[in-house]
Amino acid sequence: MIALSLSLLLGGGRRGLARLLLVVAGVAVGVVFLLGALAIGPARDLQDARVSLRQGPPGAPPSTTRPAVLWDASRSSFGAIGGRPLAVIEVAATGPGAPLPLGASRVPAPGEVFVSPALRRLLDSPRGRVYRLRFPGRVDGALGRAVLHDPTELVAMVGMPPARLGDATRVTSWSAPAPEPSNGSSFDRRLVYLLAALGVLIPTGVFIAASTRIGASTRERRFAALRLAGATPQQVATAAALEAAAAGLLGGVLGLVAALALRTQAARFGIAGYAAFPADLSPPLWQVATVLVATPVLAAAAALGSMRRVVVTPLGVQRRRRPRTPSARRLIPLVLSWAELALAVHIGDGLGPDGKLVALGAGFSGVILGIVIAGPWLVGALAASIARAARGAGTLIAGRRLQASPGTAFRAVGGAVLGVFAATAVLVYLPSHDRWATRGDRVAAHVAPRPVDATVAVYRNGAPPSRTDLLAARLAAIPGVHMVLPAMPVHFRRAGFDANGVFGACADARRVLHVALGCLRHGVLVTRATQLEIGDPLRIRGIRTTVAGYLPDDAAVSAVIPPGVVSAPPHPTSWVLETDGSLATAQRVRAAQTASGLLGDVETTAPDTFSITTEDPLRRQAELAVALMLSIAGCSLVVMMIEGIVERRRELAMLAAAGTDPRALRTSVALEILIPLAVASVASCTVGVIVTATLLRVRGIDLVVPWADLGQLLAATAVVGAAVLAAGLPMLSRVIRPDNLRTE
Repeated sequence: MIALSLSLLLGGGRRGLARLLLVVAGVAVGVVFLLGALAIGPARDLQDARVSLRQGPPGAPPSTTRPAVLWDASRSSFGAIGGRPLAVIEVAATGPGAPLPLGASRVPAPGEVFVSPALRRLLDSPRGRVYRLRFPGRVDGALGRAVLHDPTELVAMVGMPPARLGDATRVTSWSAPAPEPSNGSSFDRRLVYLLAALGVLIPTGVFIAASTRIGASTRERRFAALRLAGATPQQVATAAALEAAAAGLLGGVLGLVAALALRTQAARFGIAGYAAFPADLSPPLWQVATVLVATPVLAAAAALGSMRRVVVTPLGVQRRRRPRTPSARRLIPLVLSWAELALAVHIGDGLGPDGKLVALGAGFSGVILGIVIAGPWLVGALAASIARAARGAGTLIAGRRLQASPGTAFRAVGGAVLGVFAATAVLVYLPSHDRWATRGDRVAAHVAPRPVDATVAVYRNGAPPSRTDLLAARLAAIPGVHMVLPAMPVHFRRAGFDANGVFGACADARRVLHVALGCLRHGVLVTRATQLEIGDPLRIRGIRTTVAGYLPDDAAVSAVIPPGVVSAPPHPTSWVLETDGSLATAQRVRAAQTASGLLGDVETTAPDTFSITTEDPLRRQAELAVALMLSIAGCSLVVMMIEGIVERRRELAMLAAAGTDPRALRTSVALEILIPLAVASVASCTVGVIVTATLLRVRGIDLVVPWADLGQLLAATAVVGAAVLAAGLPMLSRVIRPDNLRTE
């Protein structure tokens, strides 16, 4: 039977070879998606481990006498290069024999800067001359994977004198115990990873099973010939399973080869903002082996399932009975799965973290499978309406075809529908979670402060005052910096907070803050947010003064203190700058702060400040899942459209030979895809909103429905469906040629 199955698989002439290639290609694409989805989790763990080691390396006590590398990765990441966040690491060696820094071949000397490959490309760009001003030294080295999160990260390692890094971490060895898992958002992260994996793996399995059914009717006719030759039903079933398994195995091996080839290019491109080093994309070997074994098994099961309602006799292929119209009872699995999901949410912590994840994952998986089961009923109910409302031959053919085989019609769009469901869940979850995460940061409506050219704030951390004085002098000497005014926090007892106050004459403060100020001789100017009245007493630097007036509501500081009222602090650590506003000046300001060796923050109005310090890993993971799901949806549409045309080529050719307008045939094929796709996508989107709302109750998160994003998702799905149809119409034109009847 094995030899017979292989001969059936490889025989059949050009059409048989084309059918085999389609099956193998479909399975290979599915395997690539599966291996890619399985590799994301381990890659994410490796990336997070590198960042964790970079931010918190194993430090030795200051009393150690071993040579150490001084490591300070606490530089503020508000700075950016080319609109992207930049991480700066300062290093120095205490003596010969110090361990090498992560990702570097040697310790950069003072005045040297090592950069990541992505940052190197940015520095070599047309604007690189300006970006190089950001670093207080020469760029003379490259950083490797050990210190980078991913290939697109911008990281700079700056060599410093050891005396400037007295409070940095002393690293004598990079070996450290694995960091303990965080308890803060670990459940949220595990839940998102689980649902994203299910949202990719289950539809991919459905896609692989559907790919193995291409050309099923032709195989059934072959099995009839086997029965005529004396084969038993069991032998025919065995031959069908072995043939499908062999095709699945070929597709699995091809998919593994393709995945390995794509992995070598992983650093060159990203999906949904996600990029990885090739070495990171390495799922466990047991998972790869499971995929290779499960693929032919799934293909064989799909082949046996396709023959479940078929009797192969020596006289041909007979249906046991006319397929019944799907009933509303197909909604029961979907409803039960949602009920189980709601029950798991209601019980909540009573199940424990792991039990809750299992229950939520089971409910979510049941909902996905419930959509697959309920889909034919929706298509069948829709088909009757289309047939009754038909006004042309194309619409009538489409309606009758959908009525005759609603299951096949839904299978053609099932992958896209599942993609819409998974994408809807992600699009609804993200804004809801973001609003919940920032609920404590909401403030009353206020007038946004007018931005100032630049602000610099540093922390002495035991450094001598001369360090900050030297930094102030260097800031004032930078080309493009016109004025530097010192600032310091001022406590407002009535308001109950400390706010930034700038010291300087009224005319100077007007220039620096870019606001209109009424100059005064005595007292200070404050904002109305301080809740102080004119004449109220204030104490600044131990000196009593009064409120003499108010600053405009859009002022960037809360107080202006004239030098005749309170003298400026002798060794300030914060300054407000008036500059020419250029990017080059902003980069020089940042370079001066880095060269000082003082930890601090720099913010400018030039496009080199990044307002978000870290990107939400949940968002990147979710967006990647959406991209994968939509890719699977497009591939599923392509495969199933090809199968639909191939399986019906005889009927289509006979209709064309009988005089049916080819435009009507094209219209019928298009409507058979677009109408179920549109209706099922809307229904799947609705189910996605309901299921996500149920899941959000686990964390007590209010539902936020991004209507515009969901509308764009449905529109994009329709565009993808139309594009796939447009690409398949030339194939349809060849199928309906009259000369095809001679070969059918």
